[in-house]
Amino acid sequence: MKRFVMILALVAGGLLAARAMWPRADERIRSPFRRRDLVAELARASIEWPPGARAQARDGDRAYRTAESRRFVRQVGLPPRSSATVLVPSLLAPPGSRYRFELGSATRFRSRFGLDGAEGAAPDTAFRFRVSATNRGRDEVLFTRVVSAGEQRAHGGWFELDVPLPKWVGPDATLELAVDVDTTPVSPAPAPVPVWGAPALFEPDDRRPRRPTVILVSIDTLRADATGPYGARGATPHIAALTADGVTFENAFSTSPWTTPSQLSLLTGLYPSGHGLNRAYGRNLSLAEPGLATLADRLSAAGYTTVAVASDHAVDPELGFDKGFHAFHNHVTQDMADLMPAVRGALDRLTGEPLFLFLHTYDPHAPLFRTAAGAPTRVGRLSVGFHYHTFIDLGPPTEAEVAFVRTLYADHVRYVDARIGELVALLKERGLYDEALIVLTSDHGEELFDRGHYGHGFELYEHQLHVPLIVKFPRGERFRARVDALTSLVDVVPSLLEYLGLEPGNVDGTSFLDVLRGRAEAHRDVAFAEALAWGPERKALRTKRFKYIRTFADAEVRALGLRNGTYDKLLDKTPGEELYFLEDDPGERIDVAALHPDLVARMRALLAAFCERETPQGAPRTRDPAWVAAMEALGYFGGD
Repeated sequence: MKRFVMILALVAGGLLAARAMWPRADERIRSPFRRRDLVAELARASIEWPPGARAQARDGDRAYRTAESRRFVRQVGLPPRSSATVLVPSLLAPPGSRYRFELGSATRFRSRFGLDGAEGAAPDTAFRFRVSATNRGRDEVLFTRVVSAGEQRAHGGWFELDVPLPKWVGPDATLELAVDVDTTPVSPAPAPVPVWGAPALFEPDDRRPRRPTVILVSIDTLRADATGPYGARGATPHIAALTADGVTFENAFSTSPWTTPSQLSLLTGLYPSGHGLNRAYGRNLSLAEPGLATLADRLSAAGYTTVAVASDHAVDPELGFDKGFHAFHNHVTQDMADLMPAVRGALDRLTGEPLFLFLHTYDPHAPLFRTAAGAPTRVGRLSVGFHYHTFIDLGPPTEAEVAFVRTLYADHVRYVDARIGELVALLKERGLYDEALIVLTSDHGEELFDRGHYGHGFELYEHQLHVPLIVKFPRGERFRARVDALTSLVDVVPSLLEYLGLEPGNVDGTSFLDVLRGRAEAHRDVAFAEALAWGPERKALRTKRFKYIRTFADAEVRALGLRNGTYDKLLDKTPGEELYFLEDDPGERIDVAALHPDLVARMRALLAAFCERETPQGAPRTRDPAWVAAMEALGYFGGD
């Protein structure tokens, strides 16, 4: 017995010693490097432009609107050979230009480079890109490359460089980015513009306590109840597996029933009325001003490399979604598989700095065309590939057609779930999964004839607002597996920033970390949502017990140009107020507003007070006609 106790003590001592040698969670996920975004440091740079060089930036450029920077910076997406354009904040570099930055303690320089406008230029027009370092009279060329317009067209997209800095550089050293003419043709064709794309320096950053990889996945049009964690048993095994390592928020709600305003709420922590991007595509679009910070802005300032991979015109740089991202991969696809090469590329480019990846996939948004093997592709009047206006044109569906729509939607959800499994496998393969902070959610749900319609954007009922929200924290952080506290998409930004030790700034959301840590039962009492497109203005307040919806009189309902009025029956709604007790009526079938006038009056006053404090922070802008045409092709809005 004494021998057994001695062995047990030795084993316990060994375990304690081993545990003492294990690094703490904050030490394991410390990032060795911090990214310095040189475009953001432009005000402190020394800049030389050749005499007579004209400013190339446009007045409508996204993300850089100050008079000082507009001359030198443009968002550039060099035409690739595939359908995906990579937009990055870029320094315009006409021949003879010089940009000089203090190196500080940087040990590495990375940038994209190329020729903007090479398509219409003479193919032998060529420019020499050069990177050099200078310190106390010592000068060394670190990189040089000649690029012609013909080579740019053949290459497609950006060239990339990654240069380790020599050991002799120090805090007083300077990095110079230079471009000169290499070959000038006799052709009268316009010359392309050389550009440096998202140039950055990387500094050792051992002092920062916590910088995990952050991955925000937004699956378009995904109802919460279409996934395994929210009741659809067996439907989404890969999403369900993610919940085993994370926290499932049972009562998470979007701020709007359509993509553009809700996605920007997710990225800013502001309600649609606050960020201003809240009306139909054809009216009152606004662009985020520099004072309106996105999650990408804040993480970039904290040393993150920020990358977006998106697949929808509703999440488009044309609307300002590229703000704060060092690279925005803009795809035109409904297939999440088409996005994975860009995701792998973002992981391949890491050199030790933390990564923020925003991944948005269009599936399971209409048109629905995926079917299980052997399943019918046509039922009644419907074939795969139908869109939202189909039933308005055809009239009410039959029971068989409703079942067909719901089956196709479920097939699309299963397909996306499989791609989520591939993403998780990729992160595990790269050794990033355990220490990553992963958020999986959706911008809004989808009505599948729950109330007689198909689609989204026009109502504020549960099937269009209730979304999945699953948060997987880095290894070593254990919270409750399921949380029933009322949560809004605007709560994601302040929660992530608080976890990372960063200030959230001016946001509408509230961090849910105290709820996860057991310090509070709830972090909000009311969730707000609004629908300001595809019909009259509607706003809603939701508590755990009931929902209040108000529809405002709106003379614009027929002035939006929505498919020549074919949506009239869907959009017309008498102004008024609705009240539903969700515990007894989760399907929101029984409006009890007339039975509870006092409660309705209190909710009306609360809504009025809320609306008074919400002021748009965006500025109106014109839209690219090509973008409008693309949106029309998707069936969102139309003209005559």
